[in-house]
Amino acid sequence: TGALIINSTYRLKSWRLGETGSKSEEEWQPTEYPDYFESGSHNALGISGLLAGLKWIEKTGGVFKIRKHEEALIQKFLSGLLDIERAIPINILGPRDPLKKSPVVAIAAKYLKPKEFSERLWGAYGIMTRPGLHCAPSAHELSGTFPAGATRFSFGPFTELADIDYALDSIRAILERRVNPAFFQGFEADGVNTK
Repeated sequence: TGALIINSTYRLKSWRLGETGSKSEEEWQPTEYPDYFESGSHNALGISGLLAGLKWIEKTGGVFKIRKHEEALIQKFLSGLLDIERAIPINILGPRDPLKKSPVVAIAAKYLKPKEFSERLWGAYGIMTRPGLHCAPSAHELSGTFPAGATRFSFGPFTELADIDYALDSIRAILERRVNPAFFQGFEADGVNTK
């Protein structure tokens, strides 16, 4: 769902045409504004969802309040990762300053492939992450995590500080191999599944 706001004195040329919208009987897109850019039916469900989201943000206290919450989450997560990094070799991707970071943090463990790490986080702790290259192979080349990628954690307005503690404890347990040994049966030390 998106919006296009155009000053009516400008004439933009559409690079793609679809249904003719308001003039269904014609073969070609109408030339008058706004019909020229309104092919087919509007995304009514998307627009309704966007409106509900904006109302929720307003009711919650606005984007600045949400951002402050995210900064606290990022700060706690990064601080915990730095503690883990002192004992276990991990690569924390991106800036380490919470003010310069979005609520998305990716890490790569030296002895555990991202896919295996994500599987263990989900299977043993119910933590969903996204492993791999995250559609950014050049960023992973720059970070030294290509071709395997990293494991990405994402936080939002419903994430609580207790969730961060739980995630950090789970990461630590997996990397220190203190989880149920039966869960790791068939995994080698380098994270390759031998089943």
